[in-house]
Amino acid sequence: PGFGAPPSFMRKKLLSILSESGKTSSMIDDISIVKRFASESSNAIPVTSDEDALAKTIKELKNEKVHFIWTQFSELHTHLKKQAEDSDSLNKKLAEMIALHTCEKSSSKGKGLKSNVSAELKEILTRMDNRIHKLYKSLPTNAMLIVCTGHGDTAVVR
Repeated sequence: PGFGAPPSFMRKKLLSILSESGKTSSMIDDISIVKRFASESSNAIPVTSDEDALAKTIKELKNEKVHFIWTQFSELHTHLKKQAEDSDSLNKKLAEMIALHTCEKSSSKGKGLKSNVSAELKEILTRMDNRIHKLYKSLPTNAMLIVCTGHGDTAVVR
């Protein structure tokens, strides 16, 4: 029914909807995200690093007045974005992805080739895994943790 209609710029923010339902929320993220998406009724907590985000999230988990907490760990996205901005590195990565895709199609035994993951990327993923583990261990009883990883390396697409 809405096909072809202009997008609505008056959509309500999730945190505003939660507030209208009597729920207190906290948004822990980069200052640009907090400014854009936090509502007047939510706790807006800007952070500068994933470690800072983890520490402030664990602190917010102890606040029984808060019903919903949004936290974003951005180290991985920052790394991928930085890689995509380096055109030589990006071209090399794209060529490797195309070659791997082509080789997988022609591989008869199904083993295929695997993409090389850099040591730096492995370290970033390990740190993220550790942060999520610490966050999970800090959750109170009957809490829900939703991990949303995004849609892959979107920096390459952009």
